[in-house]
This record gives sequence, C-alpha cells and structure tokens, in this order.
Amino acid sequence: MKRSFGRGSNTLSIESYRFVTTAAGTAVYAGDGGYLGLYETEDAAVEMIRLMISDYSDGGSADEI
Repeated sequence: MKRSFGRGSNTLSIESYRFVTTAAGTAVYAGDGGYLGLYETEDAAVEMIRLMISDYSDGGSADEI
C-alpha cells in the first residue's frame, strides 16, 4: 500500500514511517528513527501521518513532520 505525496525528490509516502503496535497503542517513527507519537489505533496513526504529509505538501515546514 503506497501513498505518495509531493513531487520529484520531495515525494513523501506513508511507507516512510514505521508503525509499531503495542499494548498502549500504535507508536509511529520517522524514516530516520525519530519518534513521532503514540496513537490509540493504527487507523488514527495513519490518518495523522496523512494530515502531516498533506500539510507539508501544501507548503508547510519539514520540521512539522
């Protein structure tokens, strides 16, 4: 399941992130290993990452992701 956003070398995709299911919820890590957060469900985590990617694609800062 690949979802890419952006253009050219600035393309971001949901595959750039690692989702780890734990007893407490779904932890999300960036491609560089940085911790992004813990979400109640995997669906909630995916939706939040999609929103962050969308914001970045619309001209936001990479620091927001």
